[in-house]
Amino acid sequence: MEEVAALARAEFEALGTETARPSDDELTEDVRACQRAINALTAVQAVRMAQYAAREDVRHEDGTIGQRDFPVGHVSPFASAVIGPELGLGSRAAEERVGISARVVSTMPGTLRAMASGELDWHRARAVATELHDSSPEVVAEVEDRLFPAVLRDSAGEARRRCRRILQRVDSASLVERAKRAREGRGLQRWPGEPGVEEWHALLPAEQAATAWQAVDALARRYQREDRQHADAPATLEQARGDALLDLILGHASVQTSLVFTVPETFAQSGGRPGGGCEADRDGSAGVVHVPGVGALPWSGIGSLATSFATQISIASCDPANGALTGMATEVYRPPSALDRFVKDRDGTCRFPGCAAPAQRCDADHVVAWPAGPTDRTNLMSLCRRHHRTKQQPGWRVAMDADAVVTWTNPLGHSFTTYPVDYRQTVSTGPPPT
Repeated sequence: MEEVAALARAEFEALGTETARPSDDELTEDVRACQRAINALTAVQAVRMAQYAAREDVRHEDGTIGQRDFPVGHVSPFASAVIGPELGLGSRAAEERVGISARVVSTMPGTLRAMASGELDWHRARAVATELHDSSPEVVAEVEDRLFPAVLRDSAGEARRRCRRILQRVDSASLVERAKRAREGRGLQRWPGEPGVEEWHALLPAEQAATAWQAVDALARRYQREDRQHADAPATLEQARGDALLDLILGHASVQTSLVFTVPETFAQSGGRPGGGCEADRDGSAGVVHVPGVGALPWSGIGSLATSFATQISIASCDPANGALTGMATEVYRPPSALDRFVKDRDGTCRFPGCAAPAQRCDADHVVAWPAGPTDRTNLMSLCRRHHRTKQQPGWRVAMDADAVVTWTNPLGHSFTTYPVDYRQTVSTGPPPT
């Protein structure tokens, strides 16, 4: 496969030596040819991924570690932990990629052949495989027979809808069961978006979602009618809907929380006096805290924010070099609540590469097993249950340095690094600057 990659690199380098730009037909043909090559290589990748996922490390009675090959379609619970960082995928995306690859290779020969021929891309293959997730081999065979070749003209969304229509005719009972399970999986997720905003994703029962949408939409349209003359009026209906959603939620909720503001540790140790040997200082008369990477934080503004939502304001110190929270140690195995909270605040998420599980739902796990490793901030990291089990599998190694930078080495000897939340920044952006 490295030869294929080398050929692609050579083709790319040749583009720089062109003396004239090709015709429109030649350019678009090259685009199509590249996509066909990508599709075929994705089929090869799916086969190899499925084969890897069907292999598991096993511990023999004498304590030695061996391997066992299962039939293709079996998915090792730890395969995505190796595959994900290799492809730059997050945990959930890696788990989905491995699972769909195993499904396509083992039960969807028509889809796999279409990919290998270069005619079907991963996005449409994923859409079809997702629709047929719980279908029997007999149902899959009949759906694929009706699906191809018409689906090759579809977009990914159209392919999903076409597959669902065929599945409705072939096995309508499975869609009823899917709807039931989907409703049981209802929920709401949130993650950071652009600086200053968050993104939410909701999965809601259809009839309740329709009613809620009407309420939000009606209030948003009223805002647009009534607030048109105000300078801060929402410019678009979409913005008005965002305002309406928050007003409807906050108008029926009692919110109590705490606000924690971070300053460099040297600032905290100096007592906030200018000239205390750090880059931040507090202007006591004006009630302003100057924090690198954030700017001036007026205490009056913080106070007004606290009046609405917070029950407590506190200041936490962070390392001035990398922005990680600092402090706390104990002599026992289980970290006390204050240390547990500190580790979760420092890490933000599970510390496995690509895992976005919130630290609040993770365990404070010892990097070096206790009592050989202490129960303190230099030896505790947040891990979700899945990646706690991954850490214990044969061949995995993990280390954390004094700055809370964690390095994982997988059974193949490949290393990946994760970083604590940088509290000098509004949004964590990865490795600290050098």
